[in-house]
Amino acid sequence: MDFGSYQRAQCRGDISPALIHLTRNCDQLKSILQSWQIKASISDWVTRYDPAGATSFYDVPPCFWLQLVATNPNGRTGFGIAVAKDDLWERGGRPAIYTDIGDAQIWPESERFRIVYTKLGRLHQKIDWMHEREWRVRGPLNLDNSKYWWVPCVPTYADALELFKLFNWGMMGISMVLQCIYVLEQGHVVSRPPIPQLPMVISST
Repeated sequence: MDFGSYQRAQCRGDISPALIHLTRNCDQLKSILQSWQIKASISDWVTRYDPAGATSFYDVPPCFWLQLVATNPNGRTGFGIAVAKDDLWERGGRPAIYTDIGDAQIWPESERFRIVYTKLGRLHQKIDWMHEREWRVRGPLNLDNSKYWWVPCVPTYADALELFKLFNWGMMGISMVLQCIYVLEQGHVVSRPPIPQLPMVISST
């Protein structure tokens, strides 16, 4: 396969260079930004395979993120963090393994955080989470490394303005400045508005 053919395949509309982690509300997103960390899920269906838990992301193109929020069965909202897929891979992130082999001991210990129990054979009681196209990284994900790209995501521009105002030097002890935010309703990244300059007062003394 030549490289051009590979590049054309990567340009399909159902393939995304970014992954998104969605939270249940704006306060959870603020907590992530204040701590520079996405906490790992320690739900039973994750820790039964790996006690460290896992941080989860959706492998869905940005043009479908609004639809992802609208159809999400877990109460996730448009507040979240997007990361580059290549970066997450470098940090140990991998696609989930959807399987009906539920015995953790069968799987290599290093891969158990990826397991999502799946059962399609039951007509009215399917266990099927493959629509999430989930990626996972073992344990929490730290964001305090400038080497890796990530960006906060919010539903509306008004939500973005609120975060820009909150996450500024000297505000509430926050030691970071948000420069850009992805707004789902607009479908693109917006930059921090310029700070209005105070008029210069010229003293006659």
